[in-house]
Amino acid sequence: MVEHVLLDWTLWVTSPVPIQIALLNFLEQLVSVHWYRNHNLTVLRQINLVQHLLVTLQRGDVEVPVLEKLVAVLGVVLEDGFLASELENVIRFVIMSFDPPEMKPHHQIMREPMGKHVIVRNLLLEMLVDLQVNQKKCLNSGIELFLLNY
Repeated sequence: MVEHVLLDWTLWVTSPVPIQIALLNFLEQLVSVHWYRNHNLTVLRQINLVQHLLVTLQRGDVEVPVLEKLVAVLGVVLEDGFLASELENVIRFVIMSFDPPEMKPHHQIMREPMGKHVIVRNLLLEMLVDLQVNQKKCLNSGIELFLLNY
């Protein structure tokens, strides 16, 4: 039920933004409140919560306040346990959000247009930096290993 109802954003995107944020607040509470936290994280990880959140971040019809809350929930999940596969998925997502470079003369370098994908990428980068600052020892080794292998 959680996967097919709560995490199916095609159902929620038509509802008002406050309802969407309330749903994300509920998910955040599931993974951050100490009672049953480990159980909830285990269940949500079994249904690939991080992947569902990343898929939702790719949608073009999600409002910016909801995107911000999605990234906050993602940060709470990543902060618990630092699973390499989840962190790798987020880093790959960020890398893939960059447009491939084109060969242009130096005087024609243009700035990337500001769209929701740029906002999402910036939010994710900020969240990853915050995680690194908060959990430097645990996260440093995971990011460095991933980047060395990339």
